[in-house]
Amino acid sequence: MQKVAESNADYQADSDSQSEIALLDEWLALNTQESELKKQIKDAESALDALAYAQYGKLSEDEVKTLVVGDKWLPSTRHKPPR
Repeated sequence: MQKVAESNADYQADSDSQSEIALLDEWLALNTQESELKKQIKDAESALDALAYAQYGKLSEDEVKTLVVGDKWLPSTRHKPPR
């Protein structure tokens, strides 16, 4: 992104490059926004993981069996293609 900002400064003197400058500015803004959104997603996923991990200790043995066998293991065995 630093190179984009530097290129933008180099082009300021050239009036024929105004549309390119506008596109570079838009790209820079969108790239910055994308980075911020990715960070927000990462933070939200971490918070969700922490909430899920906090629930594990509260599960009964039957609930653990249901999650591990019924929800995870059995479906994975049903969708494997034959060799």
